Amino acid sequence: MKRDKMIVVNLSTRTRGVQAMREDLERDYMGGEGVRVRTSTMGNSATGFFTVMLCCMVLVISGCTVSSKNTLTILYTGDTLGSIDLCGCSAEVVGGLTRRAGYIKSIREQAKNILVVDAGNVFSNAGLQEQLKADLTIESMGAMGYDALNLGDNDFVFGADYIIKTARAHDVPVVSANIVYADSQKTIAAPSHIVTFDGLTVGVTGVAAKKYTDDIIEADNTTASDLSVTDETEMLQAHVARLRAEVDVVVVAANVGLGEAKTLAKTVEGIDVIIAGHGIDEISVPLRVNGVAIVKAGYFGENIGNIRLTLDTNKKIISTDGELITLDADIEEDTDVRELFERYYKSLEGYKDELFDIPQQEPAEGGYYAGGGSCESCHGDYADSWRNTPHARALDSLAEVYQDYNPECVDCHVTGLGYLGGFERPDLTPELAGVQCEMCHGPGGEHVENGAKPSGAITFETCIKCHTETRDPAFDFETDKGFVDHNG
Repeated sequence: MKRDKMIVVNLSTRTRGVQAMREDLERDYMGGEGVRVRTSTMGNSATGFFTVMLCCMVLVISGCTVSSKNTLTILYTGDTLGSIDLCGCSAEVVGGLTRRAGYIKSIREQAKNILVVDAGNVFSNAGLQEQLKADLTIESMGAMGYDALNLGDNDFVFGADYIIKTARAHDVPVVSANIVYADSQKTIAAPSHIVTFDGLTVGVTGVAAKKYTDDIIEADNTTASDLSVTDETEMLQAHVARLRAEVDVVVVAANVGLGEAKTLAKTVEGIDVIIAGHGIDEISVPLRVNGVAIVKAGYFGENIGNIRLTLDTNKKIISTDGELITLDADIEEDTDVRELFERYYKSLEGYKDELFDIPQQEPAEGGYYAGGGSCESCHGDYADSWRNTPHARALDSLAEVYQDYNPECVDCHVTGLGYLGGFERPDLTPELAGVQCEMCHGPGGEHVENGAKPSGAITFETCIKCHTETRDPAFDFETDKGFVDHNG
């Protein structure tokens, strides 16, 4: 734990820059964290100068100097919720495991003693594709060298056995101090994990909020043994006390929400850092509560946090600083993890029967889809104009990156997926590939039957079904509709 220190500095009344020197001492020697500096005056400037120099010497001799072996960098994530790759629709889209891996690699090249921790809620929903993504996520985290993965309530959608075995297969240590098997009361994973660096040991433990018990039990429908969630405060008090006696730094990954994380900081002695998860909050710089640094990365894997601890030679924390990094286009993707994604995308065609088993329903506007070919006989000039737009090549753009069998993307790159008469699968209905007339003007089957029935107008609401803020942050209806204007 960080301890308050007082530096007494005697300065002459004629010494200039007293306040500036005080601030320099707080910042440069003690990081301004938990430090009190008291200044007093002496009779002459020479004596004052000598006293300042003496104090600086004492600081150095007493172990307040810093060396690389006494720094710890913690990279933290949480609440990825299945959002693992970049949508290629816009360069402004943020997030993705490939950028996350690239950032982690860049930090490893710059510093020593790197700890990588996830607060939990890596997964999202059940289903075949989500499980394939879960496999990929854990494999990618293994490639990034995660030191600890805490279990959140969403991480049980494929069962407790799945997450434990998959993480073990990819050397991702899982921690959970308060999720137990109901019959034996044994924790389903190791309650803590100790990481040893050069001259520094760090203990990581993790909890989920007891109030999420029902969510965990309902999600975990494939594990034979019933699960139970014990009180997180009580469990942390026991495990943190044990870790405190064994390690230099104690880190808690807490899938409990920001409010509960603050409560834990106030009630559980011995914690140095809490990595909070659950909820949309994000913390741009470390928040200090009762001497504990609290951080939180936000939602959907859009960010990664970086908190740096500096310790003196007695292994006491003397400064803390950090920031939240947005995983934008400035972050270079990691090529090794990108290769894992390409393998995943190429594999999807092998699951096409299951992934594209999508029942067709009547469109909300009524009618059915007829396909752009039905429009061309009467609107040939418009059809020619359409062929020169990105809409016409929408599915081709997915095929170039092996995602033409990815239902998460295909929906907005074809015509009428999931609706009567609409696209079914690349190999079954290639004539409905691309964003054709009806995706902008509405289902045209009835218009084809009766030309007197008008087609729909292009509206903002029509476009933002696919050009969402997440997929296309820079989308501007008035400007962008010009790219598909037949009269342009």
